Formats: sequence, C-alpha cells, structure tokens
Amino acid sequence: MKQFRTTQYLYDIEPTEISDMPYKEALKYKLSNAKELIHTLHMSEFDYRDEERIREVFDAIELTEYLIRELR
Repeated sequence: MKQFRTTQYLYDIEPTEISDMPYKEALKYKLSNAKELIHTLHMSEFDYRDEERIREVFDAIELTEYLIRELR
C-alpha cells in the first residue's frame, strides 16, 4: 500500500500557507512550489539525490496540473 505524503514533503510548504487561499490559487501556489522543489532536488549531488521523492513530487505536479485544468 502506497504511503500518503505530506504537503511539506511534496510541495515544500506548510499547509497553513494555503489554508486561507481560494482553491485555484492554492493549487497554483502548490504547483509553483513543487516545480521549485524539483529543481532543488535535481541540483543535489547525484550520490545523495532522493529519486523516490523526485518521482513522488513529479506525480504531485501531474495531479495538481490535472486539478487546475479541471477547473477551467
């Protein structure tokens, strides 16, 4: 069974940062932060790179992009 990951783990933000935002704005904020996190994770030294987290953040990006498209 796949373990659910936290907002901090997938987007590098605390849930309180988006708790008062409108839904679409919060999704866009999460997407932006996840893309920044991917860049940071990719820049880490290859020996220390967390490939599992990178895959999970990419999955979160894909889901967040889908949710944004769904609102159009």
